[in-house]
Amino acid sequence: MAKYGIYEKALLPDNLEYSLNFAKEAGYEYWEISVDKDRKDRLSWSNETIDSLLDICKKTSMPIFNMVLSIHRDFPLGSKEESIRMQAIEYLKQAIELAGKLNIRTIQLAGYYTSGTGKDDGSIELYIESLKKCVNVAAEKGILLGIENMDRDLIDSKDILYIVKKV
Repeated sequence: MAKYGIYEKALLPDNLEYSLNFAKEAGYEYWEISVDKDRKDRLSWSNETIDSLLDICKKTSMPIFNMVLSIHRDFPLGSKEESIRMQAIEYLKQAIELAGKLNIRTIQLAGYYTSGTGKDDGSIELYIESLKKCVNVAAEKGILLGIENMDRDLIDSKDILYIVKKV
């Protein structure tokens, strides 16, 4: 039988425990956590904050199966600007560390490799090189990296498959 999860942004933002209980009662069995530009502070959560979240998950019987890492919309892994690209790599490495502490096994990467200014020549190669710097970090923690097709840059599965084969 299939299990169904719910994305955090579909839940009420003010009281996580209440929202997770509500989701459980609605029939969901897990949830997905979001890390975007407005939630990037999560990448530096203390162990106490992480333990508190894990306690809420246990109490509500709602584990976190997936992290949606959409911060790369604003900090693309394939940016021509080295400082942005290095920050994107750092965010991914921090997300891998957080995922390991939260027992998350999949990080869903937003398929953005440019800053929305069009597909720059060479940016897809920079995206691939950035992923290569992180894939072994994820593998060491048993965490899968998946690429989500988006509304720009990586739109179809053919492009994503090309990147997967290169990495």
